[in-house]
Amino acid sequence: MGWMGPYVEREGEKQYMGDLAKAKRLLQHLFKYKRDVVFVAITIFVSTAVGMTSPYVLGLAVNSILARNMHSVYLFAGLYAALYLLNYAFEGRRTYLMPVLAQRVIKDLRDMCFESLQRVNASYYTRRPSGRIISNVTNDAEALSDFLTFQLPQVLAGLTAIVGSIGLMVYLDPSL
Repeated sequence: MGWMGPYVEREGEKQYMGDLAKAKRLLQHLFKYKRDVVFVAITIFVSTAVGMTSPYVLGLAVNSILARNMHSVYLFAGLYAALYLLNYAFEGRRTYLMPVLAQRVIKDLRDMCFESLQRVNASYYTRRPSGRIISNVTNDAEALSDFLTFQLPQVLAGLTAIVGSIGLMVYLDPSL
């Protein structure tokens, strides 16, 4: 099953490596690049916060239109535009950084896999077709790259949005 296994060898016997253990192992590789991980987390947090603040500002602008207070309308329109630009900047930075970070982690994992394949016994290669070994490494690396680049940031942004929405609802109406 490739280098992330379903099995890990402990004390001379193979044991199944659960999903939580695999996730922990992947996070260890990801946190080798702490600065980039922190910056990606900040961009996710800021862009989610801005995305949640924008409708509130739009609502204030509508209330100002109904109150015929054009000075406030212009103020909220400028604030809305500034929020949009801020969101654009942070989303753009995240969109650039996440694939770079994912490729660094994948390179590290591929290097580890290559080193591991260099250390295995020759009988390993006689029992398995070389194309299958290469295919497993390539497919596993591609799946992890896709996960780190696209799915993980979306999940984190979704969780941040849920927590932020609950916080915003409680702030707007504490009786909830």
